[in-house]
Amino acid sequence: MGRTWTTMLAACALTAALTACGSSAEDVADDIADVYNEMADVMEGVTDAESMDAARPKMRAIAERMQAMRAEMETMDEDDIAAESWDSSMNEEFMEASQRMQAAMMKLAMNPELAQPFGEMMQEFGESFSGN
Repeated sequence: MGRTWTTMLAACALTAALTACGSSAEDVADDIADVYNEMADVMEGVTDAESMDAARPKMRAIAERMQAMRAEMETMDEDDIAAESWDSSMNEEFMEASQRMQAAMMKLAMNPELAQPFGEMMQEFGESFSGN
């Protein structure tokens, strides 16, 4: 279960990394909300070992997409970084998506039959996201 918590913290770090850049903080919040909803869709579909196996390539694809988003944002000039603060852009859609993703993660992490394979899947997710 320790890896699961580490992965959840990595998701929070991702949010911070992705919000550091962007045409506006609102745009970044919308992009992250879309990704979080997609992750929640995948995780909410996991009910057993078979569906967990089916979720792995989907989560890998999301991680790779997030890695590309991060790489694109890292190439932006400081002049392109929004001057507004993240706090001013936290919209309802982002908050709902974040809560939905976290609830889906917790449900899987607390399921005795799925906790270990979920932790392994999220470790793979983190490795895919970081490019390892």
